[in-house]
Amino acid sequence: MTDYTVADTIYLMFTTRAFATGIPTVLVGTPVVSAYENDSITQITAGITLGVSHDGVVGMNLLTIVATGANGFEAGKDYNLVITTGTVGGVSVVGEVVGTFSLGRSAAAVDLANGTDGLGVIAGRLPGALVSGRMDSDVAIIQTAAAQTIRDEIMPTQNAAFDNIKFLFVAASDHVTPVTGAGTMTVTRSIDGGAFGAGTGTGPAEIGNGIYQYDASAADMNGGIIIFRFAATSGTPGAPDDSFLTIVTGGGV
Repeated sequence: MTDYTVADTIYLMFTTRAFATGIPTVLVGTPVVSAYENDSITQITAGITLGVSHDGVVGMNLLTIVATGANGFEAGKDYNLVITTGTVGGVSVVGEVVGTFSLGRSAAAVDLANGTDGLGVIAGRLPGALVSGRMDSDVAIIQTAAAQTIRDEIMPTQNAAFDNIKFLFVAASDHVTPVTGAGTMTVTRSIDGGAFGAGTGTGPAEIGNGIYQYDASAADMNGGIIIFRFAATSGTPGAPDDSFLTIVTGGGV
């Protein structure tokens, strides 16, 4: 039995056959198909349309059921579709069950309607537009929130101290050999294309093998694109080339 939702329009086909031959045969006699709810003896005919010999195919019949509350249908109920008027090949077919369906009876549908656990909890947390099946302006909200989350995770925060910036000094003589013991080191930075100004963070400090570390201050990071320039006047095997490092901020903006 297929489960639907109240207010769905349901399409079901069934075949009528001559009893003697089994050949598909036209349903006649001003036929009517009614729905019975659960064990009720009340026939529902509102919202049920019967198309005899649908598309001109003899014996193939189409039921269209508009399962709204106004037509007498309810969630949480089973429905049997029965011919209540009609004959096939001169023989009455009243009482023939030609289809079944339910409304809001599946475990998922019940859970979603209750809103207590499982799907109900998920439904409560999703934007209303998504729960109703429409992808509208809430998508933009989701995209914006997702983009912000990604920025916060992978990009330094603008106007906030940023520690452990690593850079490499290589010898000016060959532009390859790492320089150790760099002396008289200075840090300047350009913020969003502005002139280079003195850094106000901590360091640089040598780590080893030509690698040095600088802890940038909030003032150093107060922009979208920060270009750091690290310089030194001496070292082993000699004074290094200036080292440049670009950082793009975005987290927390």
